[in-house]
Amino acid sequence: MSFLFILGHQAVRGFARPIITDRILQFTHDDKRATVLSLNSMGSRLFFALTGPLVGWVSETESTPTTLYAQAAALVVILLGLGWAYLRIPSKYFSPKQAPATPSR
Repeated sequence: MSFLFILGHQAVRGFARPIITDRILQFTHDDKRATVLSLNSMGSRLFFALTGPLVGWVSETESTPTTLYAQAAALVVILLGLGWAYLRIPSKYFSPKQAPATPSR
């Protein structure tokens, strides 16, 4: 059962990166594209760098179920915070960028 869970988790990770990258490319202008992609990558690595040692410490000091409950609680708090931040984004940022006008011949 745990193998199937890990397989599903890795499948979601594998599908998420191209989907998120495609959405970033669709909604971001050319002059900001590299910055947004770099921030996306840095954010995920920074999140792991901050939470990895904490999860390791909890798993060493507590039981496995307690560690999993702590991870679930932290994930819920983080997702609620991200959802709240998402709802505060102005609607003008939810339309795809306009293609540059091509000069007529």
